[in-house]
Amino acid sequence: MEISQFILAQLWLCAFILGAGLGAVYDVFSITRVFLGVPFTPLSEKIILATNFPLLKRREFPDHPLMRSVVCFLEDLFFLLGATASLVLLFYQLNEGNIRIPVILFALVGFWGYRATLGRILRSCIELLFLSVINLIAYVSYCLILPVRRLLSLLCEALKRLYRKGIRKWERKQRIRYTKSEERRLLNSARGML
Repeated sequence: MEISQFILAQLWLCAFILGAGLGAVYDVFSITRVFLGVPFTPLSEKIILATNFPLLKRREFPDHPLMRSVVCFLEDLFFLLGATASLVLLFYQLNEGNIRIPVILFALVGFWGYRATLGRILRSCIELLFLSVINLIAYVSYCLILPVRRLLSLLCEALKRLYRKGIRKWERKQRIRYTKSEERRLLNSARGML
């Protein structure tokens, strides 16, 4: 079966675009890795260290290596299954199911081309954006919780004062009762002597 050069070039171009699109999808999948504490790219690491902007401070996440490994494995597995399915659909759609090795190579070139050029910049921007969002959420929650904490500390102080005051009143009543009972006992014993 002969295939025209135009259809072959179209197939290679579609494979290249598919590879670049898969690179973008992989970047979207890897967003969760920022939240899991996977190290930043070197470019965003330099930006974070160079700025003193409070929203770009690095946050320490709880270290769960097993959870991180499982999530990264599942992300990579789903990505590979999706990439395989899209490549098979490309073969069936444009090449009647015939597998051509150059098409796979063009898809790989598209994937790595995206990752090396536009993907590098977008990954750094995504990491900086999500780091800023995480820090912004932390600052806003701190600012919202701070008045509540102050109010609760004032309420606790007021309750402690009321408790101490109640204890002092109770102790005073107990001293008065003890004094009256001792007074009665001494009066009764004094009457018995007379």
